[in-house]
Amino acid sequence: MFVCHSVLWDSNHSAVEDVCIAWRKGLKVQIWQLPLRTHTGIVAPICGLLPLRLELMCRCAGFIVKCLKSSNGVVRSIAIHGLYVQRMRSPVGRNAQHCASVFEVPLFDLAGINKKSAWSLLHGDYLVKVTLIVLLNVSVLFSFYFLFFFFLFVCSCTIFMLNKLHHQVYVDCGIS
Repeated sequence: MFVCHSVLWDSNHSAVEDVCIAWRKGLKVQIWQLPLRTHTGIVAPICGLLPLRLELMCRCAGFIVKCLKSSNGVVRSIAIHGLYVQRMRSPVGRNAQHCASVFEVPLFDLAGINKKSAWSLLHGDYLVKVTLIVLLNVSVLFSFYFLFFFFLFVCSCTIFMLNKLHHQVYVDCGIS
């Protein structure tokens, strides 16, 4: 996947979400031929790709780290100034801050943002949600089985008691 000059975008701008929506719709309808109403959260796992927003953030963080480690002194000093001095007044600083907040890493640890951490972030939340749904379904199913077997137990006890009562009535009346 190649998005030209995406590392220079303001990654927190609303237009980026518009691009991501168009990307997901293209993946759903044109490439994977999924229904348009397919939930957004399952498009990336079906395709085996990161969501575009996370992909862009990984690339942006990688670009900033390369600029900070550049052998060119001008590039390195502009990146350091944008990141640590100008921060929110600089596209580099804003993007670094946004990436760090999304991936929940300190600003000085941008090198820790990569596709592996993005997959962990994506699937960590996904696995938690799926686990909660499974546990909820299991608990509902368990409750259903408990109520079903309790109902059977009550019915069998009632039938047993009615048979015993019926037999007692026969005995009391002298009917064998």
